[in-house]
Amino acid sequence: MEEESWKKDETPYLVFPCSKCANFMYVKTIKKNKKCLRCGRSHTVENVRNSGEIVEGMTEAVDRVKLKQHELALIELKREPNFQTTNGFQIHQTSLKVVNNTQEDDILSKKFKDLLSELSLIHDEFPLYVIEIGADKYNIPSSELKLLILNFLKKGILISKENKIFKVKI
Repeated sequence: MEEESWKKDETPYLVFPCSKCANFMYVKTIKKNKKCLRCGRSHTVENVRNSGEIVEGMTEAVDRVKLKQHELALIELKREPNFQTTNGFQIHQTSLKVVNNTQEDDILSKKFKDLLSELSLIHDEFPLYVIEIGADKYNIPSSELKLLILNFLKKGILISKENKIFKVKI
């Protein structure tokens, strides 16, 4: 039986700012138009090709958009952005009460270890986005995911290969 392997996404994407609201977005270079999700302005890909950069793969495109948005926020705000809603956040109480951060960290580590166990049963190796999708399924906040990945890399449970491909050693 031939084992399937993950192929690196090498589809070219154009990362560019909206000409109306400056929101960064990405689009496959073969597409004709892209509508800004923030302001609704429609862009013809051929016309905005010179105002952006071409990257390979969706993961790289998403990472580049995040980086560009962060850089824009630093320029506009002249400080690190503090993302929150205009009306503030509503805190929803859950039945689980966490006593301290250590207990919360233990719960997240357990969830992450369960996720890695599940992934290792399905795949020998997998890309970063599979971990991100699984983290959402396991209710692991994306803000904690990077730290969990680093901790599990240090412990030797998660092994990083080239091109953001990972392997589990449990």
